[in-house]
Order: sequence, then C-alpha cells, then structure tokens
Amino acid sequence: MNFSGGHGMEGDLFDMLSNGGGMGGFMGGSGLLGQMFGGGSRRRKGETTVQPLNVTLEDLYNGKTSKLQLTKKALCKTCNGVGGKPGSVKRCEYCRGSGRVFATRQIGPGMLQQIATQCDHCSGGGETIDDANRCKTCQGRKTVQEMKIIEVKVEPGMRENQKIVFYGEGDQEPGIEPGDVVLVVKTKPHDIFERKGEDLFIKKTITLKQALCGFAYTIKHLNGKDILVNTLSEEVIKPESVRVAYNKGMPKQGKPGQFGNLYFVFNVTFPPTHFLENEQRYKELEALLPPRPRIPKLSATAEVEEVTLSEFDSRRYERHGGGGGSREAYHDDESDDDMPSGAQHVQCAQQ
Repeated sequence: MNFSGGHGMEGDLFDMLSNGGGMGGFMGGSGLLGQMFGGGSRRRKGETTVQPLNVTLEDLYNGKTSKLQLTKKALCKTCNGVGGKPGSVKRCEYCRGSGRVFATRQIGPGMLQQIATQCDHCSGGGETIDDANRCKTCQGRKTVQEMKIIEVKVEPGMRENQKIVFYGEGDQEPGIEPGDVVLVVKTKPHDIFERKGEDLFIKKTITLKQALCGFAYTIKHLNGKDILVNTLSEEVIKPESVRVAYNKGMPKQGKPGQFGNLYFVFNVTFPPTHFLENEQRYKELEALLPPRPRIPKLSATAEVEEVTLSEFDSRRYERHGGGGGSREAYHDDESDDDMPSGAQHVQCAQQ
C-alpha cells in the first residue's frame, strides 16, 4: 500500500477506497470502506418520474382504463448497454475509471486543499471508447429513447393526489436499477358537483316560492342517470340550509356497493321590490303568511320618534366618509350622479 506523496497519491488512494466504482463503490462496493462497514453489492436505483394524471369526476366515480405513452431511456439493444463492440470499452487512464481527477492547491502557509473535478477525457463516465468501435445506434451513450404504452387503471372512488405507481418503468442506466413512474391523480373542476372526501355537494339556487311551497327538479348524476329531487310542499327551505340524499355520493374505493352522501346547499332568491301590482295583493299575501311579531306596548308618556328605513347604498356610504351622512346628503349626492359630465351647479343669490 503506497501512501507516498505526489500526483499519484490521490489516484492510488481513491482506487484503494472505491475499487474503481465511483461513489457507489466508495460506500457499498468491495473496496476498503465497503469491507470496513460490511457493504455489499447493492445496486443503486434511478430517479422516480412523477407526472400528473388529469381525470374527470365522472372517471373517479365510474372508474376508467386508458393507455398512456411513455418516452424513457432504455439500454441499447445493439450493444447491450455497453456502448461499443465487445472489448472496445476501456477504463479511462487519466482518472483510472473513477470519472474524477484530483488537484492540490495551497490555500495558506503549510495548508493544502485537495479538489476533485470531473475528468475531461471521459466526461465523468470513467470509460473511453474509440470512434471505430463505438456503437452506431446509441453513439456510445449506452441508452436510447424508447416509447412504451402502459395501461392506467383508475379505480372507482380514487381521490385527489392519490398515486398510481409503475415500478421499474423509469429511465434505465447501465448498472442501475430502473426508477419508478408515479402518476398523481388531479381532478378537473366540475360544473355541478363538488367533492369532499366520499361526499358530493351541489349548490342550488331556488326562488322564494320554491322555498315556501316546495319544488322538484332533475339532475344528471356522474353515472349518467337522471335523479328526480323532491321537497315536501309543507317544508320551508331557509337560505343556506342543507338537505341530504343518502348513498348518492362517491363510491368508496375497494368497498363495492358502498357510497358517500349527496348534499344540497340552498340559496334563496327574493323577488324585487314592488313585485305585486297593488296594495291589496300585499294584504292577501300577508294573510297567508304567519302573523307579524306584535309591537311592544308603550306608555302614553313615552317619547317616540318614527323613522322609515331606506335602501342602503354602500358606494355612497363610503363616499361620505363611512358614516354621518344625512338623508339630504345622500339625495344631493344622487343628484350629482344624474348631472351630465362637465355641468356646473347654479347658485341663486338671496334677494
């Protein structure tokens, strides 16, 4: 074992530790450190390729099987991943197969620093192939681009961000175990349904008449079937109230015949002001509704000031500084809005 100084020391020491295997041999090969720590010949694994899998909510409800084309690196079949003719691949003499060369520089009095850089002669591969014997198919790169069709199965009830893994379908490299391909489920937004776990939600806007008197309507479910939705005529639907149709939600993955629930969240729209043609109709409507709350009886000596509520305009409220504006100020502001552009106020002098 030679630990003498000079240029050869770095290369000899590195060869002794790694046995010519780069970092993989350095830690897990049959070199000195591999023997010290009991390392075996465990192969490294390539990188995992992660891609989104865009699906519809219908796909996740019913399930779907589709074909997906992958383009990946594969070992060249012409040279069997060697890069050239048998025996033509040589260990790089400059880096001794490590793919790196070492240099020593002085960083201070009596202080030296050793730096490892990629070998320029083999581009870090640790091997060289002469042009005459280089593989014509892969040009010595040992791998080629390959297209492969894989079958992707989306199971009913799969969830957002759930992963579908194809083991060993990633890029191939010589001496390295192929990586995996991972597809991550991404759901496209739906026009009607919103999914939360195993449940589905529908936001439904109804009229005041429907809220008071009941209604019926149909929806197209994710399985393509029509569902008739009914409410009871004597049931009042309040704004933001929720109703449920049991077992009409998403299927539970791996549990055939089991489903979540379908929830309806209601928004009630009210008719515009003066929607009835005369006061008599309002009296008739009031007679059909529950009685108004009684006004508390006041004493005969109580001072009472009566006010009539007006419609609130937030734009004018902010224009007047957020409060304190009088009725006259609001009306003055409204008259300003009605004036044509460039018009000026005319003030009349008092006589």
